[in-house]
Amino acid sequence: MFLQFFLKSDLIQGAAFSPYIRLLPSAYDDGINSIIGTRIGQRPNPREVSMFLLSSRLAIPSSSNSMVMQFGQFLSHDITRNALESKCTCQSGISAFCANVPRPPTDKIAGGCVAFTRSFPVCGTGIGNRPREQYNENTAFIDGSSVVNGRFFPPNNRRDSITVGDDRATLFLGLAAMHTTFFRLHNNIAANMQIMNRHWNQDRIFQETRKIVGSIIQVITFQEFLPTLIGPFHSRLVPPYIKYDQSVNPGILNEFAAAAYRLHGLIQEFYPLLGPNFENKGQVPFLDGVGRIERILTAIDSVYRGFIATPARSPQRITTSVTERLFGDTDLATVNIQRGRDHGLRPYNDYRKLCQLKPIVNFDEWPEVTQEVVRKRVAQLYRTPDDLDLYVGGVLEEPIEGSLVGPTFACIIAEQFVRLRDGDRFYFENEGIFSSSQVAALKEVTLSWILCETGDRQVLHL
Repeated sequence: MFLQFFLKSDLIQGAAFSPYIRLLPSAYDDGINSIIGTRIGQRPNPREVSMFLLSSRLAIPSSSNSMVMQFGQFLSHDITRNALESKCTCQSGISAFCANVPRPPTDKIAGGCVAFTRSFPVCGTGIGNRPREQYNENTAFIDGSSVVNGRFFPPNNRRDSITVGDDRATLFLGLAAMHTTFFRLHNNIAANMQIMNRHWNQDRIFQETRKIVGSIIQVITFQEFLPTLIGPFHSRLVPPYIKYDQSVNPGILNEFAAAAYRLHGLIQEFYPLLGPNFENKGQVPFLDGVGRIERILTAIDSVYRGFIATPARSPQRITTSVTERLFGDTDLATVNIQRGRDHGLRPYNDYRKLCQLKPIVNFDEWPEVTQEVVRKRVAQLYRTPDDLDLYVGGVLEEPIEGSLVGPTFACIIAEQFVRLRDGDRFYFENEGIFSSSQVAALKEVTLSWILCETGDRQVLHL
């Protein structure tokens, strides 16, 4: 009886290693497990779609700076982590674990493939009559778990590499900087807690500090990041907070993790390093910042100034640094398209209907895509609008003024964050978590204040 009670689905909602949840039922070629589009001619090759539609050297600046990209990636690693079965290569061949994408004849990189590893299935799914589902390895809640992950960490190890609560922190120097910032914030708060509460033991200090840091990340997410990301959609799609609602499942939506929140188009080709007066101190190509976090050990403020001074790209196209040369010759746009198919996401039109948008009948009449050349290219690749991948359709939607995404992705993103807020009984505004004066104080915190408090210099001009 105890085990049955513990395994009740509502008790593990949002827990680490719980399944992603869905807005719509899955869609697989065989209804159960096979990646949609495996039948020849049903869907275009993801690499062709990436090359022909999504990849571009042209960088159209958005109205936001690159801090929105970097905080967004940091937040993503706090709430999502895809579980992969193994690491596939182009020599792996066809297997239950690998779904490599062959490179088309028109590819600049001749022969081979874009290696792709399928996400690990939830036990007992993808077989019999149970469609394949996938795990989220992280807790869904915005709780700062990627900062400390339940343990204290040293600032760096003997290889001049930071160690924090998420081993993906070293993927890019900007991400490493963000982790360093929040780890410093954690330590600053803990030190002040110790001074004010000398009777508390170390575990109490740690837990109270973690609670505050997680709440600060919630504040920045809901007061700064989300309104910037979805713009005018925010007032319509994100109602004011009332209280914790136990009927809301706070789990991560498959459509969010495998499509709508894959905002790699925000990444710029280069990021400048700027001095205290924003003078140029050089620049870092995005690819040089991948896995090269030793650069931030003495230059974290220079990295941040570069992000502040650099507009984020409009995410409707993706830099060739990400589509041609990332981690060798991996194409992240191809991987994103294939990941949506791997996870059984339904076509783009199905989510337009769900979001109360008029479905596309033909590509010539697509109100969110005004460029005729783009509509023609989509029509050359996809047989009908009902075949269009969610990721591709969502990326191509032109954002309205003040937003970084179009209406379909805004709808899915808003739904996810409302779930994360209303379904979290430890959300900072929920009654009993903090006093009213503490809530008011938390709401005064901004990302710019944190950068100034934790930077290498006392003042970081914003």
